[in-house]
Amino acid sequence: MGVFALEKYNTLAADEEFDMVQYHKNIGSMLCKIVNGIYHSNPIRDRNNNPIYADPPACTPQELVKLTVAEFAILLDKQKTRLMLTLSEQDIASIEDEFQLLRTSYRYQEPLLKLAIERLPLDATFKASWSISRLGGRFNHLKEFAGVLGSPFPHTATVESDFSIVKYKTDNVRGRLENYSLEGIMQC
Repeated sequence: MGVFALEKYNTLAADEEFDMVQYHKNIGSMLCKIVNGIYHSNPIRDRNNNPIYADPPACTPQELVKLTVAEFAILLDKQKTRLMLTLSEQDIASIEDEFQLLRTSYRYQEPLLKLAIERLPLDATFKASWSISRLGGRFNHLKEFAGVLGSPFPHTATVESDFSIVKYKTDNVRGRLENYSLEGIMQC
């Protein structure tokens, strides 16, 4: 990690109040979580470089209220391995409970909530959809599941995959890259 990190580490080691053993345990725990997360990561592309999911999972309230309890249970079950890495069984149960509460409130108990959700445009953003005042912060576990775990966000793997699909390597900005630099950017 470079000279800067080494200097900071040596400063910590010199501090009499600093617990170096606990520090190493914390670093070890963090590294184990990183490796475990990488080991349990789910691919978003198949061997032919096509998306695994035909459509992204439901992640806005207007999409979630259209799901049946069984459909949501399947969605939640698909994500359970990933959820268990960071959430307890009680947190996962809270996600399911909040879904049922949202669905019941929408269908039977709160006509103003139903009206507010139905007034949302089809292309409403995640943030706009979840900031309806009628939701009132009651569905935080469900919102977190939908935003962080229920939908895959772009990261370098998807970008590299997209570059690979179109065989894109250089442009006006990357016109001077050497071959080994291009190999480092992507393998085509």
